[in-house]
Amino acid sequence: MKKRSFKLAKFVLALSIGITAISCTNESTEISQTVETTKTLSSLTDRVETFRQNEEKSISAEFKNFIAGSNADKVEKTATFYHNLKLKSVYKEREEFQFTSLQNLADEINFLVLFDKEKSDRLFDKYSKFLRKSLYTVTPTLDYETAIVTDINELGTIQSDISAGKYLGVGSVKEGILLSNGVYTLTWHVGVERHKDDIGIMFYRNFTQIGSNALVNGQWVLYPSSMRPALDAYAEFLGSGIGDLERLGFLSDYGSVLRNTGGKTDHAWAPTRGRIGGTFTTTVNGNEYSLEGATNFQW
Repeated sequence: MKKRSFKLAKFVLALSIGITAISCTNESTEISQTVETTKTLSSLTDRVETFRQNEEKSISAEFKNFIAGSNADKVEKTATFYHNLKLKSVYKEREEFQFTSLQNLADEINFLVLFDKEKSDRLFDKYSKFLRKSLYTVTPTLDYETAIVTDINELGTIQSDISAGKYLGVGSVKEGILLSNGVYTLTWHVGVERHKDDIGIMFYRNFTQIGSNALVNGQWVLYPSSMRPALDAYAEFLGSGIGDLERLGFLSDYGSVLRNTGGKTDHAWAPTRGRIGGTFTTTVNGNEYSLEGATNFQW
C-alpha cells in the first residue's frame, strides 16, 4: 500500500507541476500578447499624431494665405473656407488609417456644424456617452492619446466607471469665456486627463486649453487666430497631499484649439486657481481684431 501511495503521490505532484507549467506558459503568452498590442498601439498613436500635426500646419498655411487675399471680406467666407479644409482633413485621416477614431468623429461634428447642423447634432446624440459639449465645441471624454486611436466601432468594449456610470477620460473641467468683442471670442478650459499605462495602471495629466471662435450665421464656431498667452498666465492644480501643487502654463501658437498637457502623476488632481490672459489676434470680415486682457480665477 505504501508503494502505491508513493506512486500516486508522484503522479499527483507531476500533474500539479504540469498544470502550473501550463498556467505559467499561458500567463507568459498573455503578457507577451499584451506587450505586443501595446507596442502596436503606441506606434499607431505616433503615426496618427504625426499625420494630424502635418495636416494642421498645412491648413494653417492655406488659411493664412486665404485671409491675406481679397476674399476675406466676410466671416462666412473665411469660416467656410477653414471648416472645409478641416473636414477634408477629417476624411483624409479616415482614408489613411482605415478607421474612424473618436477624436476624428469629434472633429467632424465640430466642423460639419457650419454646413449641416442637423447631421452634426445627430452624430453627437448617437455617441454622446463618449463625448462632452464644451463651450462652442465637442470633445471626447477619453484623453487625446486614447481618442485618436479608439475606433468608434469598438467603443462598446470600453469598461464603464462604476461610480460615474460611464468612462470619463477628462474630469474636473473648469471653463469659461476669456475675451470677446461680439464676433470674436476666446474660451479657456482647465481640467484633468485620465490615462492608462502599458500594464493598465491609471495615471493622470493636468491640462490647460484656449479655444478661438467666431460668430457665423448666429452660432459660435471654431475659428483660428494667433494666440499669445501672457507669460504669467497659469492654472494651479492641487494634488493629494499638503503642498502637492502643479502650476501649468498655456501654449502659444496659431490655431483654433491649443492644449497644454502636464506631467504624469499617479493620483487625481483638482484645479484650484489661475490667471488666464494674453493677446489674441485674428481677421474677421476683412478686419484684424486684437483682444487683450487677463482675469484671476478661484475654483
